[in-house]
Amino acid sequence: MKQRFSGRNHQRGTALAISEYWWEARDLTISEAVLLTEIERLGKYGDCVESNAYFAEFMGLSKSRASEFIGRLKEKGYIKTQYGTDTNGINYRIIRLTR
Repeated sequence: MKQRFSGRNHQRGTALAISEYWWEARDLTISEAVLLTEIERLGKYGDCVESNAYFAEFMGLSKSRASEFIGRLKEKGYIKTQYGTDTNGINYRIIRLTR
């Protein structure tokens, strides 16, 4: 059986809890609530800078499907994104929660 991807900086055996606010939000799917929970966890000690490839692996989706989820969360006002280029010329994206 394939082992589930547990994300970065996640200790085995620790629980991840979906916020009651997101759980009860009628405009969110369960998958969107899970994605918001992971974005919150990744941004706990700074900005969330993970790629669509990371979220695709985390959720068992294609990169394009992960991108759709990110886009929907932006449209619904749950996150905002900022794009930039670091000093080495590498592009990055910062995802921040807004709610």
